[in-house]
Amino acid sequence: MFSDDRNLKLVGVCVLFISLSITFGAIGSHFLENKITEKGLSVFNKSNYYLGFQSLALIVVSSYKNYAKVYIKPVLLKITFFGIIVFCISLYAVTLSYFPNLIVFKKAGIIAPFGGIAMITGWILIGFQFIRSK
Repeated sequence: MFSDDRNLKLVGVCVLFISLSITFGAIGSHFLENKITEKGLSVFNKSNYYLGFQSLALIVVSSYKNYAKVYIKPVLLKITFFGIIVFCISLYAVTLSYFPNLIVFKKAGIIAPFGGIAMITGWILIGFQFIRSK
């Protein structure tokens, strides 16, 4: 994800994720608000927040690293990106469990912490890459 072409693809996918976050926000406020419990809506909103915010943060970091000429190991962006996907998809799935007959999706919450750990680990290690840069 670090050649110029791959960096552009990462930014492109993150921009698409931001557009999904906006779309899902509209769905949440217009469709889900009266259909699921307050807790279910909270889970949905948390996933939506992380999808948008983390995607924006990856765009900033991947763009700034080129400007500042900071080398960030490609695996670190991949770990962070993987964490975003796992965390958000699992929480969106948990949101589905608040609909009748879809309780089976509640088990998706089991994998959310793995996505969270991947995001945290990725961001910490990316931070160290910036700190160590010259």
